[in-house]
Amino acid sequence: MAKILDFGDDQIFFTVTMGVGPGRANNRDDVTLVQYYLNLWISHESVAAERRQFGERARQLLATDGIIGPKTKARIKMFETWMNDMQPWPRGDGCIDRMPNDRPGFRRADGSIGTCMIFYLNEYVVEFYEPVYGNLLNLTRRPDYPPRLRSLVNRYSARVA
Repeated sequence: MAKILDFGDDQIFFTVTMGVGPGRANNRDDVTLVQYYLNLWISHESVAAERRQFGERARQLLATDGIIGPKTKARIKMFETWMNDMQPWPRGDGCIDRMPNDRPGFRRADGSIGTCMIFYLNEYVVEFYEPVYGNLLNLTRRPDYPPRLRSLVNRYSARVA
């Protein structure tokens, strides 16, 4: 089940709890979150060049149905390709994994430091949409906000109220 991480100073991130992609649990809430975030990323005006580069497969938004399928898997790979072009240190495996210990970084077996793709997805959603909506909780104002995630926001809001 997806969850909300509060890093303080109005820095709210959403994370998956079990991972999305081949060989992962693919919990419906986790998959819905990843699908929605990938839609927000690919549809933003600052990614227009990438939409053209990736072609027709980047023009259609994913259904935010919480079901992992070939389109969601392809969009994860597309995001990883884009990330590797932007910042050469991410390594993509076609999966969006949880943040270990609810922190973005982790140590790989070879001793190098890695950052989870869910962190990068959050970073870009914040960069693209925070100027309009404030923190990520306010994305619930969007008409395309998935109902499955709305209940997560409601539970979080009730807990911190």
